[in-house]
Amino acid sequence: FILILSVALFMLLSLATYDLGDPGWSQASYAATKVMNAGGLVGSYLADALYFAFGYFSFLLPLVFVYLG
Repeated sequence: FILILSVALFMLLSLATYDLGDPGWSQASYAATKVMNAGGLVGSYLADALYFAFGYFSFLLPLVFVYLG
């Protein structure tokens, strides 16, 4: 339960601090720019992929994880 809750909080934090200037798999950014996502580079890629796949419904995914936990 604690592991699933931690993953859900990380996903929520990454989605909430998504920035278009951050690198992601669907867009390129300059290598010298600082990653603004609170989840770091992993959070930036995760948020970009979730927004691309689900749009704003991706905010429901952490709730699903908590419910399953």
